[in-house]
Amino acid sequence: MNIISWITAGISVALLVLIFYKRGSFFLSKYKTAVVWWYALGLVGITLLYTSWSQYRAWELGAPGLLPPHTSIGYFISYVGFRMWAPYVVSLGFAFLWWMGMKFLNKKYEGKFFYDDEICMAPLALFLVGYPGVLLYILLFFFVFVVGSLVQTARGGMQARMSMRFFWIPLALCVILINELYFSHLSFWGLLKI
Repeated sequence: MNIISWITAGISVALLVLIFYKRGSFFLSKYKTAVVWWYALGLVGITLLYTSWSQYRAWELGAPGLLPPHTSIGYFISYVGFRMWAPYVVSLGFAFLWWMGMKFLNKKYEGKFFYDDEICMAPLALFLVGYPGVLLYILLFFFVFVVGSLVQTARGGMQARMSMRFFWIPLALCVILINELYFSHLSFWGLLKI
């Protein structure tokens, strides 16, 4: 696994511990979810800066012809941008759209679908999985939601409601691990990368 995947998996595990240790009460505060968001963004950003710097140093020592003055700095920036930064920029875009959709649905249906803390945790999970992991995450989300809804309906009748409150972060961890341990070695997954 690459270092960014380790960091995002670590954030997911830390969030899981907080969720289940505090039984969900940790995420009731909007302030606390904002802190978790900034922490995750900062940690991923610092990791991306570090891997970019490491790539520059590796090229400086091993392939100096790829850096200025032999070529423009634009080549290095585009290489690092597409290989390292783009998956998280794209997943941040997906997370923002998902967040807007969740807020819209909750406002339109008066909070019927999501708890307040879910509106922050779901986009965070989408951000942490990166791209193309977002695609797998969305598929797994709908699968878990449909299966969970069927089980809830079978147990509680038609009035039962399935909440994904405690599934957002565990699904993100599963996607990160599946992506790194299995899909990253398949040729079709490479076609989905930016």
